[in-house]
Amino acid sequence: MFSPENPVGKSGDLETLKIQLGLKCNYSCSYCSQASFTESDVKTGVGDVQQFISDLDKWVTTAPKRIEFWGGEPLLYWRRIEALIPLLVNKWPAAELSIVTNGSLLTEDKVDVIISNGINIAISRRPGTVHAWRRPLRQAGRS
Repeated sequence: MFSPENPVGKSGDLETLKIQLGLKCNYSCSYCSQASFTESDVKTGVGDVQQFISDLDKWVTTAPKRIEFWGGEPLLYWRRIEALIPLLVNKWPAAELSIVTNGSLLTEDKVDVIISNGINIAISRRPGTVHAWRRPLRQAGRS
C-alpha cells in the first residue's frame, strides 16, 4: 500500500493523478489487467471524499495537469465521482478530468454531468461487443 510514509520512491510532482475508486466491475473480462485483484478490507464511501481531498496535500505537492478516475469500473462509484468533481475542480481548476470506463453504465444524467464539467471519457473496448454507451450519447444529440 502507498502512503505518505511509504511513497515507494515517487515524488509529489506529478502530471497525472490517477484516482482508483475501487476494483469492482460489472464485467469479468479475461483480458483485464485488474481481473486478478480483489477488493481490500478497507471500505470507503461518499462520506470519505472530503477527508481524501484533505489528505491529497500529504502526497501531491504540485497541481496535476490531469486527474483520471479509474476502477474496476469507475461508474459503479458514480456517487463518489459526483462528490469528487467539484472539490477537485476547486482545488486544481486547470486540471483536466477524465474517466476510463467500459461505458456500459453511462446514462443521460451521467453524460450531462460529464459534459457540463468538461470531463474526457476513455472507453475501454470489450472484444466482440457493441457498447451501450453510444445510445445515451446519441439520444442526447452528442454522438
